[in-house]
Amino acid sequence: EIDHHSPEDIAVMLQELCDAAVDLVPGAEHGAITVIADQRLQTMAAVGKYAAVLDEVQRRHAQGPVWDAARERCLV
Repeated sequence: EIDHHSPEDIAVMLQELCDAAVDLVPGAEHGAITVIADQRLQTMAAVGKYAAVLDEVQRRHAQGPVWDAARERCLV
């Protein structure tokens, strides 16, 4: 039950989830957990030097595959 955890606990959990996903996907070096809140992209966790940077570019331009997937509620 996520409601009973502090924001810091949730941030740690999301980072651990992102780390594990990158470790488990063959060939993956970068990854992020990104959501849309109030019509704005928010990177919740990231692994590798490019994931957060690419999220920021898409946030700045309000377009791109992460933006589209989050808006359409698709997993990428």
